[in-house]
Amino acid sequence: MRQKSKSEVSHSQIFHLAWPMIISNLTVPLLGIVDTAILGHLDNSIYLAAVATGSGLLTFLLWSFGFLKMGTSGIVARAYGAKDFNQIIACLWQSGTLALVLGVALLGVQWLLFPVLIKLINPNPEVFPLALEYAQIRMLAAPFTLANYVIVGWFIGRQNTKIPLLLLVVINVLNIIFDYAFIVGWDLKSEGAAWASVLADVLGCLLGLVLIYRFLLNDGIELKVPFASVFNKSAFKKLFQINSDLFIRTSFLLGVLLFFNSQSARLGQDILSANAILLQIVAVISYGLDGFAHAAEALVGKATGAKDDRAFQSACVKSGIWALITAIALSIVLLIGQSSIIQLFTDIPSVMAVAEQYYFWLIGFALVSFLGYHLDGIFIGWGEVKFMRISMIFCTLGVFFPVWYLTQSMGNHGLWLAFLLFNFFRGVSLLVFLNSKKRINLGVI
Repeated sequence: MRQKSKSEVSHSQIFHLAWPMIISNLTVPLLGIVDTAILGHLDNSIYLAAVATGSGLLTFLLWSFGFLKMGTSGIVARAYGAKDFNQIIACLWQSGTLALVLGVALLGVQWLLFPVLIKLINPNPEVFPLALEYAQIRMLAAPFTLANYVIVGWFIGRQNTKIPLLLLVVINVLNIIFDYAFIVGWDLKSEGAAWASVLADVLGCLLGLVLIYRFLLNDGIELKVPFASVFNKSAFKKLFQINSDLFIRTSFLLGVLLFFNSQSARLGQDILSANAILLQIVAVISYGLDGFAHAAEALVGKATGAKDDRAFQSACVKSGIWALITAIALSIVLLIGQSSIIQLFTDIPSVMAVAEQYYFWLIGFALVSFLGYHLDGIFIGWGEVKFMRISMIFCTLGVFFPVWYLTQSMGNHGLWLAFLLFNFFRGVSLLVFLNSKKRINLGVI
């Protein structure tokens, strides 16, 4: 029987890192789910459609800057593996400064940008002003939202996923409380949903900064590093290269989601509202799958920094096994709980009927998509994010849009078919890249 190397990553290590991220990731979609569920039970679906349009736009803009989390976690994990604690702190300052600058820039351009982008989505004329108001209010929290990406990524890179769990649970509990108070208590409808999310993000960021300070204090690490280390030209160039690749990758991904929402709006308000619900469920699936991707991200990054090939391979393979198990479990839950899940989001008969008609596309989504999410974590930890950019561009231009174009006669079914194939080939293309580097040996199972 083969003896396990001391440097090998164990299944227990992976699960120890993954379970807090699974729980915390599942709380993230609550920012949209709670809005959708409360507004979906109002008398008129116009408010749900407004939030669907506005939140879809915000997803495109804010998650275009998701590289702040991914880039930070990968760099910090590799620095942690190499025991370079100056780089760990320097990355926090560099990424935090970048988040602040980008957040303020978004605040400056939103008043010109949002009217144009919402018109491109082309919602119902009654939905337009409500969607615009929702998006403009939500954007007030942009610097804090982007800072939260950095904070969460920094903790993941430090192999600590319990603090992100605490942080994200607090943010989403606050969002639920404010949602109920503003929408139900004060009858602010879609405007109230926006203000609830703003306050939750701001308070969450302040908590995150306190948690970083306490974490470093407990470890005896000073938050200060030499000015030259933080604003080192070569370090910023490397950070920029990683973040630009991730920015392009994420922009293409969110461009697909924005196009999906735009086509949904053209198919009618009920389909727009139903697709908004189904995409919220997709978000839950995605964040559930991301738990083991984050574990792979942290462990692969640490192994890369330590130049430990055995740990690299075992982290990849064993986290992949758990990602597959999670995908199977999610598919079973979706199959068994269809009626209850849809009723959780809305009781509007026309929207429920449309959601039930297209629900079957979700049942296999986890199994089709898990490989792409898992391999994203591996490539981020490894630092080879250029392959993520190449893969995303190929799957967007070579899979999603051609399939959608050829299946337009199928209406919303064609849209969902294109989306599932897009996610499937994300995993396949990244697996081809990984295999070409001969980095995986199944003997580490």
